[in-house]
Formats: sequence, C-alpha cells, structure tokens
Amino acid sequence: MPEQTLTALEFPGLLRVVQGYAISALGRSFLAALAPIPDLNEIQANFRQIRELQELQYREGAVPLVDFPDLAPWLTKATVPGSLLPAAAFNDLLQVLRLARQLQHYLALGGDLTPELGALAANLSDLPALTAAIQQCISPHNFILDQASPALAAVRRELADTRERVNRQIRQTFFRSEYQEVLQNPIISQRHGRYVIPIKADHKGAIPGIIHDQSQTRATLFLEPLAIVEQNNQLNLLGNREKREEEAVLRRLTDLVRAVLAEMRQTLAVLAQLDALQARVRFAEDFQAREPIWRAGGGLHLREARHPLLVQRHRSNPRTPEVVPIDLRLSPEKRFLIISGANAGGKTVALKTLGLLALMAQSGIPIPVAEGSEFCPYEAVFADIGDPQDLQQDLSTFSAHLKRALTMLADLPGRALILLDELGTATDPTEGGALALALLQAFYQRGAYGAATTHLPLLKGFAQHRPGFENVAVVFDEETRRPTYRLAYGVAGASNALKIARELGLSPEILEQAEGYLDAEELRAYRLLAEVEAAQEQLTHQELELARREKELLGQARELEDLRLKLETEQARITGEIRRQALARIKEAEAEFKEILKRLQAAREPWGRLRQEF
Repeated sequence: MPEQTLTALEFPGLLRVVQGYAISALGRSFLAALAPIPDLNEIQANFRQIRELQELQYREGAVPLVDFPDLAPWLTKATVPGSLLPAAAFNDLLQVLRLARQLQHYLALGGDLTPELGALAANLSDLPALTAAIQQCISPHNFILDQASPALAAVRRELADTRERVNRQIRQTFFRSEYQEVLQNPIISQRHGRYVIPIKADHKGAIPGIIHDQSQTRATLFLEPLAIVEQNNQLNLLGNREKREEEAVLRRLTDLVRAVLAEMRQTLAVLAQLDALQARVRFAEDFQAREPIWRAGGGLHLREARHPLLVQRHRSNPRTPEVVPIDLRLSPEKRFLIISGANAGGKTVALKTLGLLALMAQSGIPIPVAEGSEFCPYEAVFADIGDPQDLQQDLSTFSAHLKRALTMLADLPGRALILLDELGTATDPTEGGALALALLQAFYQRGAYGAATTHLPLLKGFAQHRPGFENVAVVFDEETRRPTYRLAYGVAGASNALKIARELGLSPEILEQAEGYLDAEELRAYRLLAEVEAAQEQLTHQELELARREKELLGQARELEDLRLKLETEQARITGEIRRQALARIKEAEAEFKEILKRLQAAREPWGRLRQEF
C-alpha cells in the first residue's frame, strides 16, 4: 500500500493503539511492521490464529506470556567465533527458554482444535541441553558457580584458604596490644585488590610496609605490611587464574549458544508473533472488534462501523462524544459512494473509517463492526484526504489533488479501493466538477471500488442517475440543528451552509441577501434537499425505534420460550415422580400379596384372619 495512503488513513496511529496491548518490545516491533496484504488465504490464516487463541484462552485461561528480553545483541555477539557472552546474557537466554517451554505446554492444550497455534508451537525450542548447562554454571544473580568446572572450584578453594591465612596472619601479628596506638581501627580492608590495615598518619613508619591510599581527612593511611606482600602477590595470581577459569566457562557456554543460533532466533520470532497475537485478541475484546465474513466477489458491508481512533479517544477521555456507528456498503452493483452533506457532518470520518477498517482487516487486525459484516480484500487502497498543498514542488491544492489522482490511475490494479476527499474543489466549481466526474468514471471503468466526498451539485446529480454510483448523505437533525453523523443511502445531502451560518450568528439581513443570490431553481433544490434530509432523519428515527421494539419482542419471545421449556421440564419431572411413586406402591402391594399367599399355602394362618388383614 502507498505510504501516503497509510498516513492519510492514520494507520500508524492505529498500530500504536494495538501496540499498547503488547507485553514485550519484540511484540511491539512485530506489530509496528504489520502491513495490509491482498491475498485472502493469507489474511484468513492470520485470523484463524486469532480465533484459535480466543477459543483456547476461553477454555484454558490467559496465555502465560510475560515480558522477555530481546536477545538479538547477545546472538549477534555470539556469532563471532571465539567470543564470550557475559553471565547476564545466559540468564536472559534462560528466561526465554523457560518461557518457550511454558508456551509449548499451553499451546499443546488446544490439540487438534488449534492447528495454527500448533504450527507455531512446533517452532518453539526450549533446548533442554543448553538450559541444563546454563543452570549448572550460572546463578540467578549472574554469578558463575563453583560447579561450573572442576578447575574453577579448585582455584576458588585455594583462594579461600589463602585469604583465610592472610587474614589470620594480620590479626595475629598486627592486632596485638602493642599496635593499638598505631592502628586507626582493628579492621582489615582492601585497596587495589590487596589486603591493607588502617594506621594513624602520625604513626607512619611504625610498621614497615607499602602505603596504598589515605583517607579524605588524611588522618588514616592504608598500609600493606611487608610481612604479607608475598601472600597478597599469591592472591593476585590466584585471582587471575580464577578469572581465566571463569572466561573458559563463559566461552564454553557461548560455543553452545553459537551451535543453536538458528533455533534461538526462530524461538524469538515465534514469541514476538505470539505476543502480537495476544495483543490483537485483547484489542478485539476492548474494542468489540471481530473478523468479518469474507467475500470473494468484491464489495463490502460494514455494519455499525466505528473509527477505532475515535473509540480510543472516548476510552481515554469519557467526556468526549461517543462514537456514532455507521453502515458502510459497496457492492458490484453500487461500486462508488458519493458522500455529501453539511460541513462537520462526518463525511471525512466516514471516508477514513472505510479506509482504515479495510487496512486493518487486510493486516490481520479485528475491526470494530457488528456481527454479519462482510469484506472483500483489495489489491491496493488509495486515499487522498486533507490538503496536500506542496510549496516545495510549487503545487497548489488543486494541482496536488490532481497529481495524486493521476498517480492512482497510473498504478491502479485490477481491484482497488479509492477514497477521495472533496474531489474537484480548490478550483472553478464547474470545471472542477466536470474533471471530478471524468476521473470517477475512469476509476469505475478500471474496476475500482471507492467513495468520494463532495459539495458539488454536479457530482450529486450524476450519482443519482448513473448506474454503479450511489448518493449517501450525512444526516442533519432539523430540530437540534446539529449533525447526527449517520448516513442515509440513496439521497444527496445538503451542504447546509446557510443553516450553519445562521447557527453561528450571521445576521438575517445578510442571510436573506445570500438567498437572493440563488436563482429560483437553486433555492427550490436547496429547500427540497432540506425536506428530503428531514424526512430521511425521521425515517431513520422510525427505523431505530422499530429495531428497538423488534429487539424487545425477540427478548420477550426468548423469555417465553425459556419459560415454556422450564414448564415442560417441570411437568416431565412431576409426571416421572408420580409414576415412580405409583410403581413403588404397586411393588409394595405385590410384595404384601405374595406374602399372604405364602402364608396361606403354608396353612399357618386361618383364611378369615388373613382376609381381614388383606
């Protein structure tokens, strides 16, 4: 898609909203790189992943995804033979490998019901051998453990023994009572990796040794006694050996990482994709967005479509107006919409909503529409919205609009979506309208779909009679004198310039003079459009009321049906209970009768007495 189109339709702003739901930096980077694609199969595959994750989360709970580090700098460094990574890098690697293992187990819960997620899980590697090696060698606090290698353990034991001997010698030799006046404090300190003792500056020379430092007040000198110089030298040598052994451990671990660079990069890519996937799922939940029904033959029908950036604005600040849903439809029979009506009535918002939702759907992002919405992908989307005046290229507003339209024509593929704001303006209305009509017909003849906003009567009249084009009006409420932001199909919208001027306080004398400049036919058409618009608004209100009553009736019908089912269930329960009680009584009577017969046959009781009992 042209970069100018993405910018005009505010697609980067939409991506930033979706990025806000990502957990990791890599997930945000993945979302930032999303772009519309024309292939329907690929788009459907993206939405299958979203659908599968939604179903899996419904059954098994939220995906166990947490923030994870970007390993790219470490992996790049490990690529160089002989390089070694710091201990912190291996804990970063370990965090990613553990997360990969958790996600493998979680995604496996979907089984055969989530094949797309299963394919992603197959590309996750938890690398148990590398995991075990890191756990054996590196502590959670980035310390190289003694058990990392026998040589490291041995040198550390020798270091500990030597330190203990040096400390013991210092305490036994210099912390005796005879040195109490010399010592500032009976403590052992270190300077430059060597053990020292603090002595008073005015007792310098009392103990032979090397002065390494002094306090800020210069009252204390830090002295390395000559008696422990050799032991300090030995400690430094052992420290260097320890460092070499630690480097050997890090180099060995880095070699292990170098052997699995491809698997690590693939795992990171899948984690980023999963993060972007769960971000789109959460976005869909918050914005009541969904996958549309896919069309193959062209056109779209977006029911109750809402501009997501306006929705986000209202979510961030509830005091802003709520977004009014609109229906947007294009079909092979009506491929172009001519949107007209009052300024600030929602024409450009409708145009941007159509374009942005098309980009979202083709980028694999659920769109904020009602159920039953349909969409067919386009090979390209072109938008010319706003004032494109370019002073650097010495282009006027009209010339810039025209240049973009010509570029669209030159690059037009077989099926494209064209969105044009105020086509034919910024020049003589007669010539501009004629040129706009010619361009629209050229786009139409090349198989494009699209929408254009206009105030020009020539374009409104053309759309009213030309097959393949349809007028759409942004509805203006006659009572409140304010736009409703709804769309009325099949009628042209009045620009309402005089009404708006009256609302803004223009004097009646000037308004009357302005109406006088309109000829009789224009004034009649103006008033007729206002009447049509008012009738359309009334019809819209009636349709909304009918829809509300229909919804209420459907709700009542569902309640009655539920009640009927409950009554049938209760009736069946009572009937069954009565039947069970009757059968139990019959069995009880049958048992009593058999007992009487048994006693008669045994001649143990006289018949008269048994007859009385019976």
